[in-house]
Amino acid sequence: MVECKNTRRHKIMPIFYDVTPSEVKNQTEHYGEAIVSHANKKQFNNETIYKWKAALNEVGALKGWDLRSMPNRGKGEFVKDVVNDVLTELKLPTWNYPIA
Repeated sequence: MVECKNTRRHKIMPIFYDVTPSEVKNQTEHYGEAIVSHANKKQFNNETIYKWKAALNEVGALKGWDLRSMPNRGKGEFVKDVVNDVLTELKLPTWNYPIA
């Protein structure tokens, strides 16, 4: 994703669902554990691990949707906001259906 953003000017619209942006950016919690696990297995070289960490850092710093920052909103409303923002970005009509 980050490579396409940087080379093709694609837009990344991150959704932080059951994870905070800082966990992604700083590789803490599960992200940190996964990076260490991959590094310890030696299946990937240090350059690849470094690129992953840099990409996570970049994505974690982007403005996106963070479910945990909206504790008074239901998951359905959260999804509706995401869908409407993506449709707006794609220049398509927004979704105005009631949440069941």
